Amino acid sequence: MTCDLINPLSVGSWSYAAGMWTAYPAVYQEKDTELGLTAEGLNVSVMCTTAEWTAIRAEFNTWREARLQDEVYDEDEEASIREVVGSTVTVSAKTRGVEWVNRECYFLAAPQAEDVGMYLQVTFDLVDAAQWVQIYNREKEVEQSDEVVYCGTFTLWGTTLKLRKPPESYQDMPQLTLSAGGKSYTTGPRVPTETRVLEGDTTQAGWNSIYSNCKSNASAVPSTDWFPVTPPAATVTKRVTAGMRNDLYTVSITVAQPQT
Repeated sequence: MTCDLINPLSVGSWSYAAGMWTAYPAVYQEKDTELGLTAEGLNVSVMCTTAEWTAIRAEFNTWREARLQDEVYDEDEEASIREVVGSTVTVSAKTRGVEWVNRECYFLAAPQAEDVGMYLQVTFDLVDAAQWVQIYNREKEVEQSDEVVYCGTFTLWGTTLKLRKPPESYQDMPQLTLSAGGKSYTTGPRVPTETRVLEGDTTQAGWNSIYSNCKSNASAVPSTDWFPVTPPAATVTKRVTAGMRNDLYTVSITVAQPQT
């Protein structure tokens, strides 16, 4: 179709004003629509001259080379290449009901051309870069939420851990021994010490609190509070929640209930 209402279109320094479109361009690029994981895009299909085709190829190649130079991991942002916007191409477009003004975009499909008489039918796909990154991060967040089944919570020295496994256990168990006459008897403590073998998730602040409280509790005379019997350790899983860094600290420590 030829439609002056789908005008103008500019992609970087490339401009298309002829109005010879073969399909309506405004779309949503979809990841998982039921979760809202969509981004606004343009599926461009236009009739071009050879010069216009050469120009859009050059624009794509400029963006492609810049994108290939983007850091795979951005130390300043502490994020991978898919988690930050990086190199984009600036797009402006006006279609029926949709207008983009200087929208920063990625190419989702490279320009292709098919010979149609005196023209070339050129197609390529664009997507709003910020929205595309947002849905990538959201998709990761959804996937990570499915990874762990929690087994309740445990509050240790003021910090609540979301437990990855049941914590209840014992130490100082009585030892079962055989007498010379072949009868069983026990030695050692008759009452085992109740422990909690903790593996649970918290924030960086929660980890810092447990780490500092461990030292003070270990140096104190055992009371009714939980006493550390192993040093605390933690691993960090990168998390992004609603576009914000919210790293997950998985803490491991064993504590015992002192006998009084």
